[in-house]
Amino acid sequence: MQHASVYTLGKRGQTAHFKVPKASLEQQGIDIHNAGRGGETTYHGPGQMVLYPIVNLRRLGLGARAYVETLEECMVGACGHYGIQARVRAQHWQMKTLCSCHMHTCIDAHI
Repeated sequence: MQHASVYTLGKRGQTAHFKVPKASLEQQGIDIHNAGRGGETTYHGPGQMVLYPIVNLRRLGLGARAYVETLEECMVGACGHYGIQARVRAQHWQMKTLCSCHMHTCIDAHI
């Protein structure tokens, strides 16, 4: 699935955090939507792969953090498979994995 360009704002997301005026984004056809989820702001756009795994965490015996850490490990492994060096940002846990080729994969868990 591919999204048209859109920013989704979580409970802590604010358009005041954008580096360009909201009107400028709207002029470019980039929508901004308030989402009923936690977190800050997430960008979705053409060319990004979007997956929505449906997982029963209780049945697997996983909490939210362990689930997201497992997704991060999978993404790092997938990057490695394609010769892309990747690592998990260890300084703070934000559900994000950064790949050194400037590919940015955001894991956005709706739990």
